[in-house]
Amino acid sequence: MTSSLYNHKLHALRVFPEAKPLVLENVRKLKQQIFETNQYIQQILRLAYYRNYPEYSEMDIRFRLACCREGEKVKIYQKRLKANQLLLKNIKPPKPSKDKITDNDIYQAKQVPLETLIPDTIRAGSKRLKCCCPLHEEKTPSFVIYEEKNTYYCFGCQAHGDSIEFVMKTENLNFIEAVKKLNGRW
Repeated sequence: MTSSLYNHKLHALRVFPEAKPLVLENVRKLKQQIFETNQYIQQILRLAYYRNYPEYSEMDIRFRLACCREGEKVKIYQKRLKANQLLLKNIKPPKPSKDKITDNDIYQAKQVPLETLIPDTIRAGSKRLKCCCPLHEEKTPSFVIYEEKNTYYCFGCQAHGDSIEFVMKTENLNFIEAVKKLNGRW
């Protein structure tokens, strides 16, 4: 296997770890093929030995050629097996990083209700909630929370977004920190 093809397969397995069982199955099949081919070679050799053909007779040469062909198959199988085992050896599960977040983390953070993040009293309306904007000073409520979409909009400062953006603005955090805070990991 060429190194670029090997690197390509290794990268594919890192991206799609679900393929690991397929590689394991491939390794099992290759081992079985090597075993069966070796058994066949031994059978050919036993047959040639018991028939006691003269050396270099037509039948002797046929048996030798059959062994060579099967031996070449074994070499090919062994090469493939080695490449697959090398792939499996170099696959390491991704290490969970404290800095990394997943799509699921982002989804969960966006599901945190905005009304639980606002300390002010909230007035209920039809399908939306109103309060004074926590992002700027004001006396009349201009901050609207749309409960169905879990988003907000301030008619005073034109700030808008979801729960992640709200935490980013109010607590001066970056995106990753805001997601972690909303998920209780920070």
